[in-house]
Amino acid sequence: MRNGLLALVIMGLIAPVMNTQAAMSPHTRKVLEIRRQERKSQGSRDAMVDAIQQGKVGVATQFALESALKRATRQLKKEGQTALALDIESNWDNKYSMMVASVDFSQSVSLFNLGDFEVLWQWLDDAYNKIEAALGADVMASLQLTDIRDINFAMRVVFDPKDLRWDAAEYKLHFVPFMEIIGYWSAMGVCAVANFGLAEKLLCAPIAIGIRKGMGALGGALSDMIYDLATKN
Repeated sequence: MRNGLLALVIMGLIAPVMNTQAAMSPHTRKVLEIRRQERKSQGSRDAMVDAIQQGKVGVATQFALESALKRATRQLKKEGQTALALDIESNWDNKYSMMVASVDFSQSVSLFNLGDFEVLWQWLDDAYNKIEAALGADVMASLQLTDIRDINFAMRVVFDPKDLRWDAAEYKLHFVPFMEIIGYWSAMGVCAVANFGLAEKLLCAPIAIGIRKGMGALGGALSDMIYDLATKN
């Protein structure tokens, strides 16, 4: 009897919520879900900006690159290129992922042994060329996978602000697109995980495009801050 009463009480409490959900139109539910994902992606963006301001640029780069490479290897598997996909995943997971994450401007603005990163750059360049040969240039562009190539070029400059080969203006030319790329792919990564990859095109991509634009707008000021910090020490 008590169990029956308890069940009635619980149903009475949750019925209004269930009725509200049922009354929602598909459009309303979609709008609410988009707003929820926007809040998550904005939180990810803010955390990433904080990390970069604190010098933890490698953490943001590692997450973004991993998100882009996951999309690339997923597409390779769809097109029957499983061996190549598994090789890229293995090399990234076991060799290069933590190499990127270890970059830390806060330790010393001269930073690290760049020679270590030549290996990463070369591997990433080779991996990109293999992916493009397998998928084709049109697919690479449509899936935003050309960002893998672009971030590889950008990292050479962004990760070494003290190099005398570039001034503040040249540094910014690389830093701003770098910020756009890591903003986009970090947002895609967070959103895809939250939705189990089910709504990547319809839900995640529009949010990530907005984050890309916002990160580009922030990039100029952050570039100046990091460059000034590096060159004044």
